[in-house]
Amino acid sequence: MRREEMNDVVRNALKAASGYDATAVLRESREATVRFGQNRITQNGDTFRRELSLTMGLEGRKATATTHSIEPSQLHRLVAGIRDQLSIAPEDPEYVPPVDGGQVYPVIDAWDPETADMRTGERIKAASEAIETAEARDLEAAGVSHASMQRVALGTSTGNLAFHRKTEAHFGLTMETGNGSSYRHLSHNAWSSLRVKEATDEVADEAEAAREPRKAPKGPRRILLEPQAVADLIPFLIFSLNARLADEGVTVFSGMEGRRVSGSRLSLRSVIDGPVKGRPFDGEGLPCKDATWIKEGVLREMLCGRWWAAQTGRSPLSSPECFYMDGGTADIGDGLSRMDEGLLIRRLWYIRFVDQKSLEITGMTRDGVFGVRDGSVTGPLRDFRWNWKPLELFARVSWMGKPVRKGRLQVPPIVLEDVSTG
Repeated sequence: MRREEMNDVVRNALKAASGYDATAVLRESREATVRFGQNRITQNGDTFRRELSLTMGLEGRKATATTHSIEPSQLHRLVAGIRDQLSIAPEDPEYVPPVDGGQVYPVIDAWDPETADMRTGERIKAASEAIETAEARDLEAAGVSHASMQRVALGTSTGNLAFHRKTEAHFGLTMETGNGSSYRHLSHNAWSSLRVKEATDEVADEAEAAREPRKAPKGPRRILLEPQAVADLIPFLIFSLNARLADEGVTVFSGMEGRRVSGSRLSLRSVIDGPVKGRPFDGEGLPCKDATWIKEGVLREMLCGRWWAAQTGRSPLSSPECFYMDGGTADIGDGLSRMDEGLLIRRLWYIRFVDQKSLEITGMTRDGVFGVRDGSVTGPLRDFRWNWKPLELFARVSWMGKPVRKGRLQVPPIVLEDVSTG
């Protein structure tokens, strides 16, 4: 549907809900995915979904219903059903009305027409090239070629109307030799910007280099984390950047606003119209904005819902769904050359909280651990389990490279000093 057509549906839904606090959200999405494993293509799927969600509130009570039909007759049935829910709904102690009218939403260009066309041939070609490369080098390949588009129209009974559209492209690849492997995940708003062939060759080289790993040494080590490994840690930090959880004493940031929480090299921010595109508004119609979460190790801002903001005197702040960790300008080779002895880690996985209050997490290394001596990789090492506290890790940074995109994050490779490896 075109923008104005989607806006008309939202307006009609709000009109049908006249007399109530109401927020209507119409979403269209398309997901096109080619999956491959064991050196063969296993799935080619292409799905489209349209969904209208309507939330209505009155006198401290609210209810929500969704429908896949947007015909006017169905809108009235949807509203009637929500009214029935409201008649028996308990009062919501955290009820908030729709956002005030007059909201101004940033315009973010996250749309690529070619990616929106969902050309199957491009995704199959990428998968086939990965498979052919793996077979030629006696490796096994698995992964996914993915493209998606989404359109969102949102309106409130207070007079706000917003629209946003975006495309996303992803290519994920694992190659393994049986006892060694490597991995890469590429993402961008445009499929044409993915370095698929280059990444495929790199992963094949890395998987071959990971054959026959030996036991990793224990004890404190200097460690170089590649961007993927850094990106695997950051979501646990973001989860903890929640004002309500902090105020309730659940997270490591309790009582720490304006105070140092890590080393001076850690800065985490969001730029919604930067290299990694964010979203212009959240599901309630509150505009998203640029934010500095941690600056040079000092906690500056936290995510905060509207109800909790009203209770605590804060300004509400929604996730822009893009996060940047500041770094340097050099590539990984520069960081490697600075290491006389240590480890290189490509990826982390199976990560879980050990203690949210101290932000301690546990996990495993995966898809490439290597020894380093005098600036050169000496050989592959076996994966190992670790227990780390990211804020303490980032206080041990001695070098940072150029940030690269990893999903909705942009993070640098980093060198850490004296990190426990078990």
